[in-house]
Amino acid sequence: MPRLLDAFLAAYPDISFTLKQGGVPAVLDQMRRGALDVVVVAPMPTTDDRLESVVLAEERLCLIVAGDHRFADRKSIELRQAATEMFVGLTPEHGLRQLFDTLCERARFAPQLAFEGEEHETLRGLVRTGLGVAVLPRATYKDPTLVEIPLRDPDARRHVGAVWQKGRRLPPAARRFIDFVTTSGAKVLRGG
Repeated sequence: MPRLLDAFLAAYPDISFTLKQGGVPAVLDQMRRGALDVVVVAPMPTTDDRLESVVLAEERLCLIVAGDHRFADRKSIELRQAATEMFVGLTPEHGLRQLFDTLCERARFAPQLAFEGEEHETLRGLVRTGLGVAVLPRATYKDPTLVEIPLRDPDARRHVGAVWQKGRRLPPAARRFIDFVTTSGAKVLRGG
């Protein structure tokens, strides 16, 4: 989000934002009630034909371990190989947690969760201190104390995208943001 907002505000310095965070169901509900104009979510909703969206990025998921963990030298891993590990994860209302639960179910194990948190950085901190391992997308910065091991599971990825309501009359600033993310959002997130 910071990179996307920075690029948008560089192009449109006269526009200001109110940024709110939360789980996918909560922010989508706020948008449907008219409290939010556009939401950036991951994973994206796939079954609501009252919404319009654009995919901004696909994120590959990794097993995040401390640098001294027994898996730290792996180049990739199947999630089922970590079935006996203690995990830290997001709370159940987060889309990534739902995806994690689905991946574990497909790998035929129920994860042991030591802690649940609300933010990726909190989970990374718990992993850093050896309190568990996590399944997260790659970090935007390299932390030398953590190792990100790509999951070989083909479904271990999520789409990040912008979502808005079809047919809803939006303020001009929200329309500009939608036009921007539709035409340039994916390129900005790829570093272009």
